[in-house]
Amino acid sequence: MSEESAKISRATLSDVCRHTGLSTATVSRVINQTGNVKAATVKKVMDAIAQLGYVPNHAARALAGQRNKMIGVVFPEISTGFWAEILKGLDAEADDHQYHILTAFSHGGQDERELALRLLGEGRIDALVVMNLRLGKDFMQQAGRFNIPVILIDRPIAGLETASVTLDNVTGACQAMTHLYEHGYEQVVILAGDLETYDARQRLMGCKKAAKAAKVAWDDRLVVASSFTEEGGSRAIDTWFKQSVKPPRAIFCFNDNIAIGAMNALEKRGFAVPDDVAVIGFDDIDSARHLKLTTVHVPVLEMGRAAANAAIQVISNQAFNKQQVLPTQLVLRRSCGCLVEAEQKVCAG
Repeated sequence: MSEESAKISRATLSDVCRHTGLSTATVSRVINQTGNVKAATVKKVMDAIAQLGYVPNHAARALAGQRNKMIGVVFPEISTGFWAEILKGLDAEADDHQYHILTAFSHGGQDERELALRLLGEGRIDALVVMNLRLGKDFMQQAGRFNIPVILIDRPIAGLETASVTLDNVTGACQAMTHLYEHGYEQVVILAGDLETYDARQRLMGCKKAAKAAKVAWDDRLVVASSFTEEGGSRAIDTWFKQSVKPPRAIFCFNDNIAIGAMNALEKRGFAVPDDVAVIGFDDIDSARHLKLTTVHVPVLEMGRAAANAAIQVISNQAFNKQQVLPTQLVLRRSCGCLVEAEQKVCAG
């Protein structure tokens, strides 16, 4: 038995009670998620569980070598079809191996951490998949106390022996920017979403790579941060017009939701896409196809499948690919101006 396993097996419910100064009934309500318990109390108990490495009794069979055939999944929010497609891929791959998915959605960074640690502490899952927007090494060190593998979607953490599934964000963004430069747009405004996220930073690297290759001078003033939502895209356009009376001639958005919000905001101001402004997005969600949005296609379903497959390989003690990077591809539609000429020819007969 490893040192960590021994540590987990020695910790008891009484240890958690002594550590927190709470009654057995209160600690049990937190663990079993029954009754009304204050958020501060829940946090106190979960921090103690993580620190002590306590595993609730219903996880005893996992410690004995038996599996629950359950993969836990924590995502940061319920919003767009992006998460739904990843979940669809996760569930399909899990079903192929007779596993089930236990899904939970958090409400912000701290809640995401506490929710993930709670799932690990309950012992009902054999592995945890996390859409890792902000969780870092400190979280992974806490999670490691439970001896349950954690699989990261979206962002690897350097120096950790854990599996991750990410996108080739750099190449995708580079292709999008290069395409706009080839259209003749030397000044491309970038609606970058949240620049604290791994995806946004990687995509910004791709933009700079394209600018360097095209010998276009980089200008930080052309980068507008907001959020990865339609509202974020609309706000970014408002921010642009506070510093310029003219619309940008070309915009690259770090996801399709931003692009849709930006196009709506431009339309309200009387500007047409692509006649006045060329727009490219990122993700290739269903709405992008309907709106004829040129965008970078992301293999979302495959991303979910790859994460579930990595989890099952780790659970089964099989060799696994530590860092999987899935390819992206630019899909040309009307919003960048590419298909306009072809459409005009069709209309003209």
